[in-house]
Order: sequence, then structure tokens, then C-alpha cells
Amino acid sequence: RDSVASRGLGDVYKRQNTSKVISVELSINNLPHSDFQIAGIDAVTDNLLNAKGDNYSAETKEGLVEVNLGINKSNFTSVTSKFTDHFEWFANVLVSPKFSENQLQAEKSQLISSISNTTDNPLDIVNRVGKTLSYGPEHPYGELSTIKTLNAITLQDVIIHYQRFAVPKNASLRIKGDLSINFLKNLLLNTFSNWTASNSLNSTVAETVNPQYTQLNFIQNDSIEYSRIQFLNTTDLSKESVDSVSYTHLTLPTSDLV
Repeated sequence: RDSVASRGLGDVYKRQNTSKVISVELSINNLPHSDFQIAGIDAVTDNLLNAKGDNYSAETKEGLVEVNLGINKSNFTSVTSKFTDHFEWFANVLVSPKFSENQLQAEKSQLISSISNTTDNPLDIVNRVGKTLSYGPEHPYGELSTIKTLNAITLQDVIIHYQRFAVPKNASLRIKGDLSINFLKNLLLNTFSNWTASNSLNSTVAETVNPQYTQLNFIQNDSIEYSRIQFLNTTDLSKESVDSVSYTHLTLPTSDLV
């Protein structure tokens, strides 16, 4: 049985069942935006939120089936007996996260190492630069994080970024479990009441200009033994359109490319 309760946070969806676990998902639907010189800050922030020690300890994990924290989407699944404690922890982390300089440097190093390890993998190369070539580096969908932009991110950048985008204005919370609406309302009031919205963000996405002719982008690396082909559609179509296919791809040995 489904039910819904309206709150300032958004709509709280609750599905009753007899499961011994409760699942929670919080989504924040921000408008597309570019981070320019600090591209990659979303990934850095997500890693910091999930870092062991700063935001949760071994004791917190007891009874957690799964957990993933992020600036745009967070979720956790908890055994029913520990749900209240875990939900209070979950809300506290999202409303008042802890970010440290030492952990920031560690997470940046990990992401930089990941970029360095993609130079010989066609799939990683296409995934990283394909949309940049199609949309352009100034477009939110084409923005590319690099070693330079990751190195430029400071602790203050992370704090400001989180305060701007991790806000309740565009948030929705979904809870699946055997709980009453009154219990959920009280729990929300006790945990998220201090979560305040930032100033409205003006975000506009430049219109993607299709090339006059079919555009082919080649990324050559002679040391790679197979090739990756990706077809990307940048036309702005509704999901209902029969032509609404964002992209498709194919991997095959370079010798069979033709």
C-alpha cells in the first residue's frame, strides 16, 4: 500500500511492507551547471561524504545493509531495529557534513590516479572525452574533470559548493518500509528542520549547436589493440520521441574496425 505526505522537503513517499529492512533515498534535482576551473568537485564531494572516519565510524555501520552518500543522491538500507539511529545519522551528515583537509587531499589523489589509469582504455577514453567533443567543454554535459581542475579544488570550494547545491528546495525523499506516516513526520521534523535553502541559483544551459555536417571525432592511440565507437545524439528530444536515443556504442578489435 502506497501513501504520500506533503512536506517542505518535497514529497515523502512511504511503501508499507513486512520487510525487516527499511530503505531510504534522498534525491536533489538541481539544474545543470558548469564548475569550470574546479570541474570534478561533485565527485570529490561525494567521496568526502563517504569517507570512513569523517562522517561515520565502524559503530555507525552496525545494522547498515548498504549506504551511499552524494551531493545529488543519497541512500541507505537499514535493519528495522536500527532505522531511527541510522536515519538521524543520515540527516546529520547531509545537513552538517564534516570535510577535512587531509581527507580532501586523499580523495583528490585517488581521483587523479583514476584519470591517469584511463589513458590506455578505449572505453574510459570515450566516456571521458566523448561528450566534451560533442557538447563542448563549456557545456555542463561536456565539462571534463582533469588533473588540473582536481588539483585546483580547495576545502573552501567544497564547503561552498555543498552549501549551494545540497539544499532542500528541489529535494525528494522516498522511504520504503513498515512505518507509520505520523512516525515519519515527527522523525523528519526532528532531523531535517535545520536544513535551510540557499539563495536561488540561476542556471542556464547553452543550446547545443549541431554541426553543419556529420561530425566524426577520432582519438588515436597506437598502443591500444581494440577500438571503441560511440554514436552520440545531442538533439534535444522528449523522452516520448521515437528518436530519443542519447547514445550507443560498440567495442571491437581494431583489425575488424572497417
